[in-house]
Amino acid sequence: MLTTEANSAVIYSVFVRQHSAEGTFDGVTSDLARIAALGATHIWLLPIHPIGVKNRKHSDASLGCPYAIRDYRTVNPEYGSLEDFQRLIKTAHEHDLKVLIDCVYNHTSPDSVLVKEHPDWFHKNDKGEIATRFSEWWDVVDLAYYKDGGQRNEPLWEYLVESLIYWISLGVDGFRCDVASVVPIDFWMEAREGIRSKFPERSTLWLAESTGPSMIRSCRRMGIPMASEAQLHQAFELCYQYNIFKVAQRCSKGLEEMTTLLDVLRLEEASEQPEFVKLRFVDNHDQPRIYDIARSTESANAWLSFTAFIRGAFLVHHGTESFEDRQSSLFDREPVVWKGYPNTELTTQLCAVKKLPQIQKGSQMFLSASPAVCMARVSDNANTVFGVFDVEGRSTGQQEVRGVPDGSYRNLIGVGDIEIAGGFMSLENLKYSAAIFECAAHEPLIEMKSKFE
Repeated sequence: MLTTEANSAVIYSVFVRQHSAEGTFDGVTSDLARIAALGATHIWLLPIHPIGVKNRKHSDASLGCPYAIRDYRTVNPEYGSLEDFQRLIKTAHEHDLKVLIDCVYNHTSPDSVLVKEHPDWFHKNDKGEIATRFSEWWDVVDLAYYKDGGQRNEPLWEYLVESLIYWISLGVDGFRCDVASVVPIDFWMEAREGIRSKFPERSTLWLAESTGPSMIRSCRRMGIPMASEAQLHQAFELCYQYNIFKVAQRCSKGLEEMTTLLDVLRLEEASEQPEFVKLRFVDNHDQPRIYDIARSTESANAWLSFTAFIRGAFLVHHGTESFEDRQSSLFDREPVVWKGYPNTELTTQLCAVKKLPQIQKGSQMFLSASPAVCMARVSDNANTVFGVFDVEGRSTGQQEVRGVPDGSYRNLIGVGDIEIAGGFMSLENLKYSAAIFECAAHEPLIEMKSKFE
């Protein structure tokens, strides 16, 4: 479901508890001007709702996981008041930022409002107890979208859609839907239509946390329905790139050849509908930070640059602009260490690159994989944008860049020019680094062969 908004989105993710010393909505609001200046188009807030107390993970002193929600229709008092949240939305809109909030509709906390008022809306185990279907998620219980006879649990569907409509009425612009694959696709389509019919003039962005192949297979073996990305794209503009993320992560650690990732990316492009859009990221709140697992800070930045360059929307996880290398705890206070935002320049440059027409709408070509990855993004009636990414630290000597006229080109993500002579680019200063430049290609570009072809 391709929209210009989805394909050009730069989404900045925020866990309110960890974003500022205060850990409040106001702490985020005061930072929105800086976030907008990076070039973000959307801000995504991890769950903003009250957190359950029963069965909290981690420790007795834990503040609780924000994904164990007690009430879908109020805000977490830890973060502030509803008025504080509305002020955040208003300020975001003043800075041309759209606001996404997390929608966690697979489960609630065991002591949620819905468990108390509607126990018949929940999955029950063999003992007849309200429970989760996932043993490792023992701090939550699962909603049951269908009754035992297979009929829709209509009151539950209505309640959940009405809850989304409520947040849209307050100014929210869209939803990041947690483990969207395990919630019935028919529900997501009905929710989308319910909001569209209520607010026909509003543009609402839907982002699915789709799941990776291993989780899809294991859930289906357990008899748990699990939607594929092709199904999710019926209701969502954006899906996570978890279909390729493990390969990318292994490459960033130096455990896999880069050619493997390029082959998987080309297979993805060939096997999915052209209008499908992925959310690209090097890390998120569920994953180790790229600045922790990559071989160096420079290598991490090369990976960040490559991720912004390839087809899809771009996620900036808060702390990226400060080389944050700690994965934030979901259970305790552990604020991002900002350190004066030393990676602001590159982050801002990459957000600008993401908005180039060739990046938004153009096709992508993988020209070579060694010693550096060389790519082109081509769009009709526009100069070609080339990217050279030494994510593996192999750059020595020169890189052939076919189709690029000799000359000097401005590097869009660094200091200094790119020099092309005799069809070759010097790599002396590119080790564990990246370069992106724009030019008019003077001959047809030839894509490297894939092992799948």
